[in-house]
Amino acid sequence: MEGLGAQPGRDDGHGLSGRDEFELLLRSLDERAVRRGTIWCIGLTLTEHALVDPHLGRIVTPSLSTYLIPVNADVPDMDFSFIDRPDPSSDALGARGFGEVPSTGLTAAIGNAVYHALGERIRDLPITQDKIIGALS
Repeated sequence: MEGLGAQPGRDDGHGLSGRDEFELLLRSLDERAVRRGTIWCIGLTLTEHALVDPHLGRIVTPSLSTYLIPVNADVPDMDFSFIDRPDPSSDALGARGFGEVPSTGLTAAIGNAVYHALGERIRDLPITQDKIIGALS
């Protein structure tokens, strides 16, 4: 994953994320929220796949034992940088809700990295090895 400030074309397995999340109230909590959102997006983009019945809209994945989610070995080292400033349109604390902000754009960034590496765009998530092989053949 190439992050901000990384040398183009160099994959050192290190991700860097910059965020303007308004005034930080608990930095360690915000860092953990960004880490969780990033890991969630890596899983969504590269491994997680639930089978859904197209007629009923129900999940029919037979077991969670085959449902792949990222583990520590799948996640690169990550550094997070925050712009810590109050939001003038917010309440008296100058803060706003964090929610799923950490995941915004990451799935598209991973998809674009795969596109730039292969020259073929994969539009169906998750981006798995069989889809990559299919795109190359």
